[in-house]
Amino acid sequence: MPNEKIIEELQYGLLHQVPPGYKDASKDDQGIGDVIIWLSLLGLGKTSSKDLVFVTGEQKGDWFVRAGKQPLYPRPELVDAYRRASGGRSLRLSSLHDLLRDMEAPESLVNDVEIAEASANNAIQAAAAGNLRFADTRHTSRRSSELRFYGGGPAVPAGEKVFDYSTYDGRARIEHAGQAFDVAFSKSSDTSIYLLKRGATRRIGRVKNAELGQILTIDAIDTTSSHYTIQLNDGFLVENDAGAVLAGRISGIQDDTRGSDRDEVRFFYTINPSGSQVVMP
Repeated sequence: MPNEKIIEELQYGLLHQVPPGYKDASKDDQGIGDVIIWLSLLGLGKTSSKDLVFVTGEQKGDWFVRAGKQPLYPRPELVDAYRRASGGRSLRLSSLHDLLRDMEAPESLVNDVEIAEASANNAIQAAAAGNLRFADTRHTSRRSSELRFYGGGPAVPAGEKVFDYSTYDGRARIEHAGQAFDVAFSKSSDTSIYLLKRGATRRIGRVKNAELGQILTIDAIDTTSSHYTIQLNDGFLVENDAGAVLAGRISGIQDDTRGSDRDEVRFFYTINPSGSQVVMP
């Protein structure tokens, strides 16, 4: 397509808020990258007449219909434009980890890709907004021993814990480099669990809708209760008596009253020194 035609498409889209690209109007290039990508997708549909999966980290409202902070499904205008260009074929916008899961890739691979994508997207957003740092994509395996800050900051110890919360009063002790945390849970259901304040714990808190790799502080969340209900995939913080903070994210819950053969909780965590910002796993 001639450059003049691309510019014309861009300017018309900005004027009439035609997706995609108009959400990037404030950028130096006014979002022309999105327009070029979209015109390329339409070109593929026209020449191939096939269903298309576009793997992307894009989540803005000029690509997706959104609810709150979550993208729900592609803009109907985009789906319709691709259908017309391709002779009735369908369009899907997908993250790589969702596509891999649908292709029945190993769950460990899906998890690694999911956190890498989230960390990369958060890093881009943080750099664009000039706000807090996010986790670097160089060390993002949830099973690795550390998570690094975006921009080459210090390493944050990370790990995974699985235990039977019906034993030892629901308490598990996590130790690393002289720091110790008493993390305690009790039964709620197979989609949520109670986080309890136990042992050498100063404060606990719940972190709703935290992004993977997001940076926060424990002072920014509510810590006034001795227990919180944590939903599957939600985050939580546990501060020990020395002021260090363990940040966790619930990744699995089993309940022996709801069809499982045991009570089990699984979570990923990072360990953050006293006085430092906290990175969510």
